[in-house]
Amino acid sequence: MSRSKSDPLADALIGEAVLSLLKRKAPVSAGTLLAELGAMESRELDAQRRAIFPLIIADLQAVLAEKKHRETPTSEQEHREKRDIRLSEAPQQGKDNLH
Repeated sequence: MSRSKSDPLADALIGEAVLSLLKRKAPVSAGTLLAELGAMESRELDAQRRAIFPLIIADLQAVLAEKKHRETPTSEQEHREKRDIRLSEAPQQGKDNLH
């Protein structure tokens, strides 16, 4: 299920999961949302609602995997650039610094 083709039932279930987390004062994150959706699925008695949970969970996992993939350097050049940035931001030690 693609979020671009929003399903009102899926949206309602995601909303219920978020509200449940908020009511319990639990942190709202992708991980806690996935866990809450899984718990809701295991308790759900209505077959139509229960059938949509795997689709919601798979969609959320796909979005998270895509985000992680975009944030992960894919080439040696990107690795070097990130290393160079970290090195340039590190405090410089030298003869002028007192340690």
